[in-house]
Formats: sequence, C-alpha cells, structure tokens
Amino acid sequence: MARFLILALYDYADVHGGAPKLAYEQAEFLHNQGHEVWLLAQDPTTHHSSTISTGISTRIHA
Repeated sequence: MARFLILALYDYADVHGGAPKLAYEQAEFLHNQGHEVWLLAQDPTTHHSSTISTGISTRIHA
C-alpha cells in the first residue's frame, strides 16, 4: 500500500468535467487498488471544508 496526495484546482463536486474530474477519477482508481489517497482542492463556493467520499479523504479549502 502506498500513500498518494493528489492536488486539484477545484473539487469535482463543484465544477464538473476537465482536470478536476480527472484528478477525482485517478484518486478513485488508486483507492480501489488499496492505496491511501488524499485529494486536496479549492472550493469556489466555500460550502464545505472537508469530506470523505468513497474512501477518498478530500480536503477542500476556500
């Protein structure tokens, strides 16, 4: 098992498509392979500060 930190400009939940989607899909793939994955992104809406989705730890910063 390895640990991964993936950086994205925006959270995929807030901005659909493009690079944020690719970052999320990569995180999801790595998690499904048994790795510990953190996705660090910016939240343009400032609605939330942290979520855990499908086992991927996501930290969102405004």
